[in-house]
Amino acid sequence: FFFRKDSSAAFLLWHASCCLPSTATLRTGPRPHVMPQIMMVTPKDDQGALLNDYDGSPEMGGERIYSEMDRMRQKKMTKAKWFLWETAFFLLFVGVYSISSSMNISSWMFPTTDTLTQALVANEYTKGKNFYNIRTVTDFYEFMLRSFIPNALPTEWYKDQPFSPYERRFVMYHNYLVGRVRLRQVRVKPNVDCKIPSQFENQVQNCYPDFTERTEETSPYGQSNNTSPWSIAFRWTNQSILCKAAAVEGYCKVNTDNFGPAGYYLDLDTDQERAKEQIRWLRDNKWVDRQTRAIVIDFTSVNTNTELYAATHLKMELLPTGGWRNDARVKPMETFELRPESPTQYARLVAEITLITFVIFYLLVEVTVDFRSYWVIPT
Repeated sequence: FFFRKDSSAAFLLWHASCCLPSTATLRTGPRPHVMPQIMMVTPKDDQGALLNDYDGSPEMGGERIYSEMDRMRQKKMTKAKWFLWETAFFLLFVGVYSISSSMNISSWMFPTTDTLTQALVANEYTKGKNFYNIRTVTDFYEFMLRSFIPNALPTEWYKDQPFSPYERRFVMYHNYLVGRVRLRQVRVKPNVDCKIPSQFENQVQNCYPDFTERTEETSPYGQSNNTSPWSIAFRWTNQSILCKAAAVEGYCKVNTDNFGPAGYYLDLDTDQERAKEQIRWLRDNKWVDRQTRAIVIDFTSVNTNTELYAATHLKMELLPTGGWRNDARVKPMETFELRPESPTQYARLVAEITLITFVIFYLLVEVTVDFRSYWVIPT
């Protein structure tokens, strides 16, 4: 067993063990003629040449051994060919993926993200405080009235030159606001999945758990019966209704957190003063309270100069501990039409179609292998 199964030395040793006389004969009889042949075998000897010395008779076993060795040799050649084909396909897939990925990245994506972040998030609403420094409900309303709305819905150029109604829909002069800014909150049910210790039942009336699907509040509250059109902010709205405008305004496209797109929402007016009036009305009617677990601001803008969309998602999470956890995401997306007009767009279209074809091909291969390997039904 110190030799490979298909080696010449292994074959001759096997032949010697099968065909030589018994040990008793070896001790008393003449020296077998085959022993010098075994000693003369070297690893460099060709297997086919050695086998030619045998006539292939059943007694010798040559035909069976030769066919077995030939089968193993063919199997190795087949494996080598498949390995080369798979390597070539994989390298081609990596090349197509790299080309497709690099062509989808615009050089204006980072400047777009930085511009909107500096204008809406990093801008201070009071000395030393910006979006990330919001720690109370009062801070939230000050941020909305003093920083966010004036920058998202501007009314004038420098030197008090007023905007036209069309120009008021531009964030930072060049990013056109698609649809409206949506303000939304999610709430939790009191005394669900949390328990007040018995020694404090007379002092503490309610507990407010962390947000989960089980603890999500869907009941109306506050000014839900008010005749004002803004009273919708106090009534829960499900995901199917809120996501109807997702294809255009992107409300549901950037919700990658655990709160989902449903909740208590209000779409702010595109006029700055009207939007501020809405925020004051929510503040005066206690829209945010102890049951609030997160406040989310969503809107989408498009810059026709760079052909980029930007989905902006600002989230303020009100923790069960009383603290705030704020997060801002600006996700730029390149516009693309199915009617390419330049060689670059044609190359991008071909690369993406090829990439999709590769993905489908590899999925089919994996599914076929799995079914052949693990789903064999015995008969």
